[in-house]
Amino acid sequence: MSIAQTMMMHQAIHWPDVATTTTFWTLAVDHAVFLYNHMPNQSSGLSPHNLLTKTRWKQSQLADIQVWGCPVYVLDKQMQDGKKLPRWKP
Repeated sequence: MSIAQTMMMHQAIHWPDVATTTTFWTLAVDHAVFLYNHMPNQSSGLSPHNLLTKTRWKQSQLADIQVWGCPVYVLDKQMQDGKKLPRWKP
């Protein structure tokens, strides 16, 4: 739980304009559990997920995990097709 609490404080400090409510608490706990289960143990070098499933989770995938609580921007579908964008109209 301390990991989730730290993540909530980190989000509140770095992005104060984003509303921090208790509704995000469950998401913070879920993210903290995911990180705990996929971070390798210092002594064995294996994560709890690796020990449970007897598989290897690529450690390079840890670099792909987004910082919890940071703002996210969604790319509009109109911008994804590779075509020129229409002129901006106010």
